[in-house]
Amino acid sequence: MGIHSMKFFFNTVKNNFLVICAFIFFILLIIFYINRSFVDVPFLDGLMPLPMIEKYFKGTLTLKDINLRWEEHRLIGYSLIYLLNTILFGLNMKVEAYIFLLTYFLIGVIIYIFYKRFFVNNLKKDFNVWIQISYISILAIIFRHAPGQSSMTTQFVIGTLFFIIAAIFFDQMCLDSKKIRPFIGFLISIFIYILIFSGAYFGGALFSLVACLSFKSLVSKNKKISVQLTVSVLLTVILIGGYIYLTPVNSYDGNNLFGKIGIFLLKFGETIKAFLAGLSAITLDIHTISERLGNNELIVLINGVILLILGLYAIFKFITLKIYKKTYLPLLMMMYSVGSIITIRLGRLNGGWLQVVNDWYQFHLYFYLIGALWILYFDLIKRFDVASPKSFKNIFWHNRWFMIMNTTGLLFIFLMQGFSSLFLLVKAPQAYHQWLNVRKEAILFPTDQSLKSLFWPKEESLKAIKILKKYKLSIFRQK
Repeated sequence: MGIHSMKFFFNTVKNNFLVICAFIFFILLIIFYINRSFVDVPFLDGLMPLPMIEKYFKGTLTLKDINLRWEEHRLIGYSLIYLLNTILFGLNMKVEAYIFLLTYFLIGVIIYIFYKRFFVNNLKKDFNVWIQISYISILAIIFRHAPGQSSMTTQFVIGTLFFIIAAIFFDQMCLDSKKIRPFIGFLISIFIYILIFSGAYFGGALFSLVACLSFKSLVSKNKKISVQLTVSVLLTVILIGGYIYLTPVNSYDGNNLFGKIGIFLLKFGETIKAFLAGLSAITLDIHTISERLGNNELIVLINGVILLILGLYAIFKFITLKIYKKTYLPLLMMMYSVGSIITIRLGRLNGGWLQVVNDWYQFHLYFYLIGALWILYFDLIKRFDVASPKSFKNIFWHNRWFMIMNTTGLLFIFLMQGFSSLFLLVKAPQAYHQWLNVRKEAILFPTDQSLKSLFWPKEESLKAIKILKKYKLSIFRQK
């Protein structure tokens, strides 16, 4: 048994060596970023759960206390993370950054398993090295987003992980409706996602499921929508309806959901700009846009248009290559990001059309490009699948315009992403570290002026600082 296990391990490493090295590289890069930038200090919504923590220490904590709410967000998942962080690590805020990293890792591993399985099962020849190299570029997208500034975004990042798990089960139901295990798996994962970790970011998930079913019923040869798929979508709607009923989505700009939809449609030109900006945010972060590009709106829109064209072409190839016969995952991921952009636009109408590029939302948007690249890489590699190595040159020449256009588009995308990522890696850590030190000084030496840097009401901030001192948490923790 031991010998077989070791043989399996070495074969796994050998067959996935390039991707494993990429995982290690990106993980070390994020650890480097965390250690250079993060300061163990809570601020903004990171101060909000401290009254809950005091109740824990007093022995009066109830489930009602854990069900925190901030505007339209219900923060059950974050409350649990915050509580466990307090119990195990004395509220070390760096722990949240490493939870981000762990979530990126899990998402990357899960997508890679199904990505490689799809390629291996649908190609006649061995393209293992090509598959790994192509996935490394996808991995760079997953690990691109630095751990968030707002504490509660930890919950939302974990939410994307549970959506990916739910999407895998949903994909399996689309392909084979007879099995019960995918149905049960979907129900569990979507329940956890919406009620514990979504925090009101479920619009993308619902849009993705509905878009997938619409595609199946209109384009797929097997147009039948099974009872399991119908129940799955209906349950998702019911869970979302329950969430909205318990947490009315009207706190940010004073409009209810129907009012938001009306403004969304009336300001359609701005909505189109917001959609393109959301696509642009996949490769350009808000700091690069503001500090390196001088808030140049034209560049943001052009980048968005290029990504829109890339996505539309990917969907076209998804249809013509009949990828839907084998998997719906690329489509589900792309539509999740599209639905997330629509959700953010609805939720933040009075923030302007550039609001969607905010750091809080970026990690919901990357799946658009991941799904598109999945399709485009398969289209590229499949063209070489029917030939011997001697004819590779002929195939390349025969598809030269396809190669030129795709290479140009991909180079543009990765140059924009590289430009943005390099800025975040080189300059942002030091600036962020200094920015957090200002908040640290505010907690250590609170004054009317310094407390403003915590972005939290003065009285609540003072109460939170008192709790931190009393129970020796975070920066008051004994090292």
